[in-house]
Amino acid sequence: MAVSGVSGIVGGYSAAFLIAEQQEWFAAVKSSLMIKSISIIVTICSRNDSFSHRNDLLS
Repeated sequence: MAVSGVSGIVGGYSAAFLIAEQQEWFAAVKSSLMIKSISIIVTICSRNDSFSHRNDLLS
């Protein structure tokens, strides 16, 4: 039986036809990928902010 509430596509695979154990794993991987993506975005944004402040000081 499928677990409700798990949806989406990761790496070209959909959770729609997975058994409960596979859906749990899918949800964990999806969450992990999202957290890593968010941390990368935050890092890039913070680096861009620090570069823009440096440019302001040099102007």
